[in-house]
Amino acid sequence: HPEAFADVALRAARELDARAVLLGHGAFGVDLAPRIAFGWGARWATQCVAVSADGASLHCTRNEVGGKVQVVETIDGPAVITLRPKSVEPASPRPQREISIVPLSTRPAAASTSIAFVERHTRSAGAADELDQAPVVVAGGLGVGSADAFQTLQRLATALNGALAGSKQAVDRGWIPADRQVGLTGTTVAPKLY
Repeated sequence: HPEAFADVALRAARELDARAVLLGHGAFGVDLAPRIAFGWGARWATQCVAVSADGASLHCTRNEVGGKVQVVETIDGPAVITLRPKSVEPASPRPQREISIVPLSTRPAAASTSIAFVERHTRSAGAADELDQAPVVVAGGLGVGSADAFQTLQRLATALNGALAGSKQAVDRGWIPADRQVGLTGTTVAPKLY
């Protein structure tokens, strides 16, 4: 229930006098972020690849125009920020760090019962999941010239124990299936070798 999650997150942000709420830029985060921002009266910055603080200001960096332009948005006051997957390296464990658990008096609002699940349909992410996890991705685009060239790229991907991907132009021409598309309108990948 997105309303229940949003209600709990919103109450937690208010009760803790939070500076920001950070969410992953996936289906869950994109659903919650505007709900929390609207209820909190906060600014909302999406698809950020970096966040930094400078005094009372937060700076959210986003890639635009296919990564050709970097935009830094400055937010003063409360903020709800979604971070793009694989844009931030995981921090090293710090076992000596002190952590405190703050109990919150939160219960989902009655409005959160307005959604009823009738039926659930699931399907495998297939190639998108394979591309997301692959340490090596071999990709081709318009420059390879034909669908036959993708057979050569597939042999290379297999030899490297990697996954095959293609650009939007290659998908539009039918050279490679749509679930293997990478880039702005495809799967976001961050392999060790591309």
